[in-house]
Amino acid sequence: MKHLKKARILISLIIILGAVLRLWGIDFGLPFLSHQDEQIVVNHALAYGMGDLNPHYFNIPPLTSYLLFIVYGIYFLAGMAAGLFHTPLEFARHFFTDPGSFYIIGRLFIGVIPGAVSIVAVYIFAGRFLSRRAALFAASIMSVCFLNVANSHYIYTDMLLVMFTVLAYNAIYSFYKIPTLKNYLAAGIMIGLAAGAKYNAVLLAVPYLMAHFMAIIHGKKSAGEMLFSGKLWAGAASAAVVFAAVDPYMILDWPNFLESVSKQSRAFWYTGWLHHIAYSLRQGLSGPLVATGGAGLFFIAFKKRWGIILFSFPFVFYLVIVFKSQHFARYVLLLIPFFAVGAAYFVFEVLYKRFA
Repeated sequence: MKHLKKARILISLIIILGAVLRLWGIDFGLPFLSHQDEQIVVNHALAYGMGDLNPHYFNIPPLTSYLLFIVYGIYFLAGMAAGLFHTPLEFARHFFTDPGSFYIIGRLFIGVIPGAVSIVAVYIFAGRFLSRRAALFAASIMSVCFLNVANSHYIYTDMLLVMFTVLAYNAIYSFYKIPTLKNYLAAGIMIGLAAGAKYNAVLLAVPYLMAHFMAIIHGKKSAGEMLFSGKLWAGAASAAVVFAAVDPYMILDWPNFLESVSKQSRAFWYTGWLHHIAYSLRQGLSGPLVATGGAGLFFIAFKKRWGIILFSFPFVFYLVIVFKSQHFARYVLLLIPFFAVGAAYFVFEVLYKRFA
């Protein structure tokens, strides 16, 4: 009980530290913009107020701008209650006279909060198969990692993507351990939300399928249940339904959606095997954590039954960004939670047990 209380105090301090780092400088650059995509998300969110919810632009999935539209709607109602503005026209005029307030609110709800939730999600996830102190170490990495902190200052899809991906892995681990319909559906919902934040989260289908197959094998079920399990397809259907719900114009405006995605796919290229390790991860996470995180993931893959499922996503994802990516460091943000868990495992489950 004493150790549990101490852990709660420590994780609270880690979360507070992460939140402070993300809030510090939240007005960075304003009224000028340093992230070329922030204004795209903000402008689309405000444009929905005209009544047309079709983004007419699918290079960036619309979930982020839809969420921001809801936030701005609350801002409008709160402003009306406070007497700041009385009509939608005054609200629009407020944007042109004081755009900074819109960007600070957007950065808080789209960057800071998902970034802080990701710290908690990694702590919970790591604590399910690692020691408590290892989970605290993984959460600490998420809290202070430069790439996480820096990208939590922007209105963009990245921190939502990280948050939903870690939550999806939590749900995948749940149905791996307890293969109930509820857990399969939860995993599907989180995968659908992650893909709604950014299309490359569709790669979560790899650990989803691996967890299902391994759960069937270790449960000594029939081979037929691997492919014809109702729970498997219910989870997949829930992912598809959620993705369609948060991006309905993917279906309603299919030709435009297909054209946008096709054009966007041509904006990526071969970046080389080492670029994102030597540059993005090393400078955004640090060399020692890249080394220990990578080593830890390999050790987990070979020493833990669950390990190969954990290893599968970062492995496949890295292959994709080698051949279809850009040189921006934020492309490795999805790898940070896995390197954090890998580093925690290597430090506490390998080095500490060997030399302590």
